[in-house]
This record gives sequence, structure tokens and C-alpha cells, in this order.
Amino acid sequence: STLNGVRDNGTDDAHGYLIALNGEGRRLWQVQLCGGYGRVSALALPRRDARAARVVAAVHSHRGANPERCTLAVLDGANGTRLAQRSFAHSLGQPRLLDSARDVFVVGGGDHILRSFDAALKPRARFDAGSEVEAWACVDLDGDGTNEVVASTGREVLVLDAHLRMRGRFPHGGTSGRPIAVVPARAGPRRWRLCTCDGRAVAWDVVPVSPLRQPAPL
Repeated sequence: STLNGVRDNGTDDAHGYLIALNGEGRRLWQVQLCGGYGRVSALALPRRDARAARVVAAVHSHRGANPERCTLAVLDGANGTRLAQRSFAHSLGQPRLLDSARDVFVVGGGDHILRSFDAALKPRARFDAGSEVEAWACVDLDGDGTNEVVASTGREVLVLDAHLRMRGRFPHGGTSGRPIAVVPARAGPRRWRLCTCDGRAVAWDVVPVSPLRQPAPL
């Protein structure tokens, strides 16, 4: 409709878009990625040298009886050109940056699989969580210089290494059936908490907890 500025911003209600803005909030480019029942989650990969940053877009369709296929796409940060794309029959979560030096990111899915990819969308590793899984953060929990993946299902919080091998499972017993929201937070110089929320305030001390390695003494 004309009331929501369609004529001004070049969009319409029948499609979903990814829009890049500069530091002043001005639009740099805009790319149509899905229909009006879609959701786009984006992750900016680090810029290197003179090359423009790249953007990972995870597109998830909400259309009920006839959903569009979900896609992962890597876009040129300068102009929105698609550099790589993969299609999936299941839902996708928010991409999370796992290894900034190698442009590796991780994304959960409705097919129970947590996957990692590089910037060319080449698969790096996968983990079968047994039910819908979401990656919430990638942080160095054990202080060894590499990130761990903090993920969850509707029943437990998971900690995996950079190769998506299990490091720790923490039963939770969520009530919604959807992956439990998890936020890592510092709890001192050598400890972390994984704070969760599913309508109840629950928190765990995660590091140092076996099987995670004890950090070296300060």
C-alpha cells in the first residue's frame, strides 16, 4: 500500500528483503530474497584488506501448506551480489561467526543438524542434535584460543568444539519444545555462565566444568 512507503523504498508486502545501510543509516543496496512469508537472518563476515565484507543470509519461509525452500546465501557486501547459495528443505536459524580467521560460521536447523560452513558455503562439520537445534553464540569458554559453540534444543544446552564435537550437555527440560534461548556471560576471569530463559530464570556455571578443559591459572 502507499501508506507504508512502498513507492519511497522500492519494496512491497509480497516479498522479503535484505537491506544494507551505511553508518549514517542510508541504504547502500537492497536484495529480494524470499516471499512475504519469509524471514531473513544476516551475519556480516569480517572485511579483509581491500575486499568488501561479505554477508551471510539465512532465509526461512513461514508459508504453511506450500513453503518456499529455505536458503543460505553469501552476498557481496559492496553491492548485494549473490556469491554462493545452498537450498534446504528445512528451517534455518541465525548464522553465528565461529572462526573469524577462516570465515567459518555455524547455523542450526529444523532437521536436527547443526552445520558449519566457510564463506564459499562449503560444509565443514555437522552434528546431529536429535531435535531442532539453534546456535546462540561462539565464545572461547575454556581459554584455549578457539571458540566453542553454545547451542540448544528444547531439552538441553549443548557445548561443542570448533569441529562440532560434543564437549558438554546440560539437561534443561524446557516447556515450549523450541530451542532454549541461551546467553553466555562472564562470571569472573576464569568462569562463564550460560544463562537461559524459557519463561523461568535458570542459569548454569559452565566453565570450568568437565569435560571442558580447566583454564590455565592466571
